[in-house]
Amino acid sequence: MLTLWGKQAEDFTDDSQPVIAVKGARIGDFSGKSLSATSNAVFLVNPDIPEAHSLRGWFDNEGKTAESRSLSGIKGGLGGPAPWKAIRESSISDLADSEKGDFFMSKVTLMSVKREYPAYMACPSANCQKKVVDMGSGTYMCEKCCQEYPNFKWRMMLSANFADYSGNIWATCFQESAEAMLGLSADIVGPMHKEDPDAFDALIKNIVFRSYIVKFKSKMENFNNEMRRKSTVLELHPVKFEEYTRKLMAEIKESAF
Repeated sequence: MLTLWGKQAEDFTDDSQPVIAVKGARIGDFSGKSLSATSNAVFLVNPDIPEAHSLRGWFDNEGKTAESRSLSGIKGGLGGPAPWKAIRESSISDLADSEKGDFFMSKVTLMSVKREYPAYMACPSANCQKKVVDMGSGTYMCEKCCQEYPNFKWRMMLSANFADYSGNIWATCFQESAEAMLGLSADIVGPMHKEDPDAFDALIKNIVFRSYIVKFKSKMENFNNEMRRKSTVLELHPVKFEEYTRKLMAEIKESAF
């Protein structure tokens, strides 16, 4: 499955089962393999390259009638499966001796999102995500790259509160997970927050109390000489209730013996 955002989604109207080539897409392996065309992705329909012609020939001759093989399944991505935990169970985990942190999955409900600074102007360089400074002369300075650019790219960084039956957790949602939660790309949300705060507020109100399957990472970090637990959303997907119900039924059967 390939997810398009913003103008790419608005402009795509081809329903002829075309060959699509994407460069720079984000690959997810949570609940099935998926692609997400980020704002920096290159997106081509029926490209004139040998691989596309080969794929077209295979599909027309046999692929369209071949039985598809599902790659879905409720499991974690970004390094492999993670154990399922309730939020309270994760909050009492001992992270003092863990350099990598605690990775876990939870079915949670979005309770609230902080409205302040959901997106920031970032360095347009492909290998940099640092915030840039508006120089006021039509250029933007990246202190990490020590370079001025004529443009910038929007990057998301939302602070959201999630809850389940056992408790709640504040976690940071970066670009991909924030875009998945809001249903809009950073290129749309960034200007909206600055220019139309009422529309942004309505967007947040529209998504609260939705349920998701989330892969979290919790780690202890030093903040002003004080160790604090910091949680990050690594993957976020709407609940596929059929799959989630099968998971629960399997757990019930296991616990019955």
